[in-house]
Amino acid sequence: MKLQLTTIAAAIALSASAASWANQAPDYTHNNVYKSGGETAFQQQETIRSSMNGFDSLNISGAPSVRETDHDQNNQIDSTANSLQTGTEQYSRILQMGPSGGTWQENNAYVEQGSSGSEENGSIVEQKNGSYNTATVIQKGSGLNESRIVQSYGDTNTATVNQYGMSDQSDIIQYNGNTNIATVDQYGGSNNQSFIEQRNGDLNTAKVEQRNSDSSDSYIKQDGGGNTAEVRQVNNSDLSDSIIRQTGYDNEAYVDQENNSQQTWSFIEQRDDGHFAEVTQNNANFSASYIYQGGNGQHDAYVTQQTETGSLSMVRQNGTAAIANHTQTGGSGNVASSYQW
Repeated sequence: MKLQLTTIAAAIALSASAASWANQAPDYTHNNVYKSGGETAFQQQETIRSSMNGFDSLNISGAPSVRETDHDQNNQIDSTANSLQTGTEQYSRILQMGPSGGTWQENNAYVEQGSSGSEENGSIVEQKNGSYNTATVIQKGSGLNESRIVQSYGDTNTATVNQYGMSDQSDIIQYNGNTNIATVDQYGGSNNQSFIEQRNGDLNTAKVEQRNSDSSDSYIKQDGGGNTAEVRQVNNSDLSDSIIRQTGYDNEAYVDQENNSQQTWSFIEQRDDGHFAEVTQNNANFSASYIYQGGNGQHDAYVTQQTETGSLSMVRQNGTAAIANHTQTGGSGNVASSYQW
């Protein structure tokens, strides 16, 4: 049994669009005094940007010895599917589909896999044509955990993933729906990956927390209005990266990278109307924050970098009104650069 999916690897190509930012505000000399526009500092951050390794695919392999469960529930209302697996190498698949065009389905899917010493866990949950659905995946153990949740054509759906392992991978896709919530928590290990996409919807929320996990990546993509994205990469999260892309109007993005989290990388791209972005990097030397806000309306960007050395904050804003606020305290060799047009 194998599952292939498009993943965060595309984020590497995405981040390349930021390369032109340095040219928008090059370093220069005025009255024989060197002025930093951020270009040199941007180039020095190349090693951080190149560390956004991502993952190529979610590949769940099956073998005769693998524990495997399949649940198919079609044309369902108020149905529940549970899958509980312990041991090594589990695979679970749940499909719940409501009547075409149906609402108020309230189907529930719950998957719990793994225990101490488990090696590989894989889970797929798909819920379609319904609102108020919930999907919960909990994967434990020291091995590789892989989860995919797809919720489509419904409102007020909730997807939650908790992973405790090494090189965990989570993929949540919610589309054609409003007021949906996607939450991913990944604890421990290294090289954990989270991908959340919420498209064609308003008032959706995406939250990612990667704790005690170095070299981890988070990628959130949202389009619509009034959406919120929140990323926390904290506690010994060296070389971890966050990308947030939002299109639409009145969207908000928050990134928190702190506590012994060296060389962290945050990239926020917000297009269209009236966006808000806030980045906090604390005790994270040689880190970088890049914010791009384009379109109409009021744009606000706030960056706080505390107790850091050699960090960079760049804000680029193109709109009818904009605020760029950089706060750098308790460090040395940091650079802040704003460009508004």
